[in-house]
Order: sequence, then C-alpha cells, then structure tokens
Amino acid sequence: METGWAGRVMVFLTYATHIVVLNFLWVLGTLAGGIVLGIAPATHSLGRLFTALTLGSPSPNLWTEFWRGYARGFKESNLKAWPFTVLALLAVADLAAFRISTINGWGGATALLPAFVVVTLLCLIAHAYFHASLLRFSDSWGATLKFAFAAPLTFLPATIAILLVNVAFLMLTWQLPLAALLVGFSIPLGFSIVVAGSAIDRAYSPGFRREDVLLVEANAVWEAKHASD
Repeated sequence: METGWAGRVMVFLTYATHIVVLNFLWVLGTLAGGIVLGIAPATHSLGRLFTALTLGSPSPNLWTEFWRGYARGFKESNLKAWPFTVLALLAVADLAAFRISTINGWGGATALLPAFVVVTLLCLIAHAYFHASLLRFSDSWGATLKFAFAAPLTFLPATIAILLVNVAFLMLTWQLPLAALLVGFSIPLGFSIVVAGSAIDRAYSPGFRREDVLLVEANAVWEAKHASD
C-alpha cells in the first residue's frame, strides 16, 4: 500500500516538475529567438515534450531535448507558422490600442472587444491543431494552414475541450497569479496541442514523424502498455 502511494506521489511530482520546467524553457526559447522568431519553435518543442509526457514517457533530460527539438524545428515551424506570429503581434497591438482607448474614454472600442476575443480564441485553437499536425505530417505550408483552420470545426468535441480548459485556466490564473508565473504557458499550450493531436490520431492514425525518435518511442511504450491492459 505504501509503495503504491509513494509511487503515485513520485509520478505526480515528476509531471508537476516537467510542467514547470517546460514553462521556463518556453519563455527562454521565445526570448532566444527574439520573440518573433522564438514563439513558433519554442511552442513546437513544448508541444513535443508535453505529448511525450502524456504518453507516459517523460524525457529524462528536458533541457537537452527541448533545445534539440527547438533547433530541428526552428526553420520549418517559423516558415509555416508566420501567420500565427503575425496574428499574435496584431493581438498585442490591438490590446494596447484598446487599453489606450479605454483610458481616453473612447467608448466605441468596447463594442469591438467581443469580436476581438472570438477571433483570438479561434486563432489559438487553430494554432493548437497546427502544431499537433506539425508533429505528425510533413505537408506543405498551404496544406498545413488549411488543415489548422478547418480542424476546429471538424473535431468539435476536442475544440470545445481546448476552449473550456483554456478559459478555465485563464480564470484560475486571474485569481492565482503565481500559477501563471509557474505554468502560464506550458499547460494551455501543451494541453491544447495534446488534445488536438489526440483528435487527429483518432481520425487518421497517422503516427508521429519517423525522424522524431522521442515521440515514436513514447508512442510505442504507450501502445505496449495499453495492449497488455
């Protein structure tokens, strides 16, 4: 009984530690790319390691594996994800403009806020499908983006789950700022990519890209475990 309880505690601590470290690495990777060129490869590497974690095969060396994935995916993720980077920068600019408008009492800006929130959420969800597909497919830029923006409507249950968890997490971090500091990016980004990837796997069973040894081996471990169950 004690061994089982101790084992569960160790598993919990492993997962919790990984999530906190991944958050730190994502911030560091984003800054390393000058933010504009760092967001896409940092998110790609985060999603990759978060996926391995949920498959029950957490990387024994997060630092090395994060930067390996970051370097390998730097060019491809930036070439394919630049529309999302542009949208993210526009969202930041819009929020700044909204804040200025509110301070100066320009009431018309408030009417645009709901539309802005809806568009931003849709882009965030499409962003999750984009990175999930990048871990599995080697499609062209156009095909990858087309899939990313069509997938939220194709996989509605997964889309709703992504939306609800992100909204819940935002509400939690609003009340507990420390949570945002520790895991503010790793949980919403990582969870969204994992859920989107699970929906893709159920529909197409594509498997991970063969050159990604970490995820291929993690998936083999997961399949072996569930086959024995």
